[in-house]
Amino acid sequence: LSTHAQYKDRISLNNVVLTTHRIVMSSDEKKRFLHLSNIHAVESVSTSVFSQHCKVRISTYSLGELILVLPKKETLLPILEKTLERRAWESASRLQEAKAATATSKRRVGVDAILSS
Repeated sequence: LSTHAQYKDRISLNNVVLTTHRIVMSSDEKKRFLHLSNIHAVESVSTSVFSQHCKVRISTYSLGELILVLPKKETLLPILEKTLERRAWESASRLQEAKAATATSKRRVGVDAILSS
């Protein structure tokens, strides 16, 4: 993982896990994550035919551009694009808001509360 501008913040991470809400990158000592709501765009960065790696450029709102360098066999980009289309983090927050709204709307107030007790 490195910032695109200067490549000075390189972090070697062995494991990349994509969940419905975030990308979790970890090694033995370090763990990092990027929430999917922070991602603006993703794209594949072209590499040479002989390269054994694929690169995925991730444009974020707060961190700028990040480039993930993965083994060629990894197929993170199509899965990441599909996950971003689903936007599951938004449906989870909407569900939580709906639960809060129904919890407050079930409470009776005024004369109705006096008569029903």
